[in-house]
Amino acid sequence: MNKISFSLLVLVVVFGLGVLLVNREYAPGVSLSETSTPPIVAHKVEKPIQLFFVGDVMLGRYVGQTMDKEGYDYPYQKLGDMLKGYDLVVANLEGPVLEKYNYSPESQFQFSFSPKSLVELNKTGFNLVSLGNNHGVDYGNAGAEETRQHLAKTGIAFAGHPVRMSTSTSVVRRTVHERTISFISLNATFPSFDEQGATSLVESERSDNPNNFLILAIHWGEEYKLVANATQERLARAFVDAGADLIIGHHPHVVQNVEVYKGKAIFYSLGNFIFDQWFSKDVREQLGIKLILTANSTRFNLVPFYRARMQPVPMVDEQRQQFLDALADRSSPELAPHIKAGVVSPVFTSWR
Repeated sequence: MNKISFSLLVLVVVFGLGVLLVNREYAPGVSLSETSTPPIVAHKVEKPIQLFFVGDVMLGRYVGQTMDKEGYDYPYQKLGDMLKGYDLVVANLEGPVLEKYNYSPESQFQFSFSPKSLVELNKTGFNLVSLGNNHGVDYGNAGAEETRQHLAKTGIAFAGHPVRMSTSTSVVRRTVHERTISFISLNATFPSFDEQGATSLVESERSDNPNNFLILAIHWGEEYKLVANATQERLARAFVDAGADLIIGHHPHVVQNVEVYKGKAIFYSLGNFIFDQWFSKDVREQLGIKLILTANSTRFNLVPFYRARMQPVPMVDEQRQQFLDALADRSSPELAPHIKAGVVSPVFTSWR
């Protein structure tokens, strides 16, 4: 064997031994190429669910008369597109929608709305309303049923009844980005309100749909009182214990305090959103809630409005801060810094 052949043989042997030594560092059957380039795993990025809540919307009486003159988009002209693009935009519809509507005098309390008013309500962004309130039967059960028909024609979802309470009348479910939201609407302003029945309804919805995010919209409390009463507090906590993830209140015509109980947010009253009341600063102020839901968190952005006559306008700068400071002062002390900053964060609540 000549020197060149011997040198080539040595190189081949050394190279082979090197490969064997390197491969012994890896599990049997796993090649270098497999370990040096791990497979790429695609992780699904969940799209957040975004909802927006406001309080009472009353489209009759002087509001209705003005819309007849100025156009049915008149109440929303100062909002622009701010309520568009949300998965759900929710309000309490404070009265029946009738073909034979009439605009009662300002001092009267029997409301009715034109079906045309629903078209602009929907165009503005509203796609879900609660009907569990004291004015829903201003024209009897027939008026309440006609209201549901007009809403269905317009494409606005609804839940609740002024006097009836059942899964079929009080609950609506909506699936958004592969997650389902249960929305319950109740009216607690009448003496006939069945507290035990209401609690059982929430318990049943939670039991039947354990993974749903359960929102309870409830009409309750004392008019023009800035702080919730003991009955509201007792009911709110009972509903959370029964399975509610979020409570949104209305009826007092003013914005009431905010509370967190067992990690669940309670907004006792959001105030008037569209109404023909302007006799005090408190009835002209209102609170909007932007809720951002992910699989692991909830975040509430507080959006204050004031009403220029019957047109809601977002508050800005000093006016906004003064409103949030006042709301913080009458809410749970541990929430005060968060309310003043305009955010109640995921620290307090999370998706089940």
